[in-house]
Amino acid sequence: MWGNTRSNKIVIENTVKDTHFGETYGIIKIGVPVTNDLYGYLNYSTLKGVVDQTVLPPKYGNIFRVHMIRVFSKYQRRGYATSMMTYVKKNYKGYKIDLNTITPEGSHFFKALGIRHAKMPPQSVPVSVVRSNKLY
Repeated sequence: MWGNTRSNKIVIENTVKDTHFGETYGIIKIGVPVTNDLYGYLNYSTLKGVVDQTVLPPKYGNIFRVHMIRVFSKYQRRGYATSMMTYVKKNYKGYKIDLNTITPEGSHFFKALGIRHAKMPPQSVPVSVVRSNKLY
């Protein structure tokens, strides 16, 4: 059994895994925890305008970065990915959504939800930002 709930209904659970250098890492899961049915997950990180104790320029603000969103094949096309992104939009108001790198399928999915890629600081900005396991 995963999760902190004993519900036999479909739930969305958000768990923070780690925080360092101003970036918080977590995972959002959707499924039925009591039966151990995991339908999908979304790996993410958030930035609140601070990276390595350096303030990002104000135009970047708070960022919710989607690292990976996945719904297992037997649960696809049932709205679970949409439910997770609806959860994100509701619980992270005021955050710009950074899609990191996306597949062609992901591009269509996010476009259908009306989510555009957030503009991140260019490499010439004197802040170190961890992105896609590379230090810029």
